[in-house]
Amino acid sequence: MKMTILGLAAGTAVLIATNTAVATLTGILVVAEPQAPDLVVCNVYARFSEPDDRLVAVCGTASSPLAVNVTGHGFDQHLLPPWPGFGPSSLTATDSGWFITPSDAQGAPDNDGRVLLGRFTYDGAALDGHMLVHFITGGVHMQAAVGFCHGITADPCTEGDLDGNNLVTIDDFLALLGDWGACGDCPADIDGDGEVGINDFLTLLGNWTTLSVAPSGAGVDADLNGDGVVDITDLLNLLQCQGPAIGECDIADIDADGSVGATDLMLLLASWS
Repeated sequence: MKMTILGLAAGTAVLIATNTAVATLTGILVVAEPQAPDLVVCNVYARFSEPDDRLVAVCGTASSPLAVNVTGHGFDQHLLPPWPGFGPSSLTATDSGWFITPSDAQGAPDNDGRVLLGRFTYDGAALDGHMLVHFITGGVHMQAAVGFCHGITADPCTEGDLDGNNLVTIDDFLALLGDWGACGDCPADIDGDGEVGINDFLTLLGNWTTLSVAPSGAGVDADLNGDGVVDITDLLNLLQCQGPAIGECDIADIDADGSVGATDLMLLLASWS
């Protein structure tokens, strides 16, 4: 079984972290394109409500790993050098992902408000995944842990996602409240006991999509080469220094925690000139 993962324009192993606010991320959309003989191409998009919103990164951390799983078969990656974290039927990452620099037009929503998160080609029975999405809305850097699936018999992918947008938000909560009480065969009856009640509410709450404010670039020095701007040269310097902040890599430890990683990357991107 073959699975091809195509990253975004500047696809590179990166690190990223988290930190809560209202945002304009309105859904995660999967558009499937059947291919001969038995392949399916799944384009996974983030959908935004504002044309000025921008996607910055797709990644995983220790507390919220990036995970893509194929049910039914294994898969092979077609990237050189090989992407770390691939197993017989899954891709996992707790300190990497792919990103788009803030000045790259590829991060902007299309006319339908969509930005591509990833393209996955597989010939298994089903595909599902979870990832952190880092984006800019109203000038604020934010992120959210999101999920998606295709070919899964259970609907929706996440219990509590009553409106089917792959997010569990206030809209789902209000829909649950609207069906509170006896309810035969309704989506809000998550536990299937014929009544929408506290157990359903707790399940929905447990799967709530958390929106987090990402690290701010204000007051930090992300100009690693001292040329007066924060740009692709600084980014490449940081990526070469991922890991312990030793020797010449000490300058890339923007948050001064002893290592070059997730928070440093986000601080640099938030300081982009």
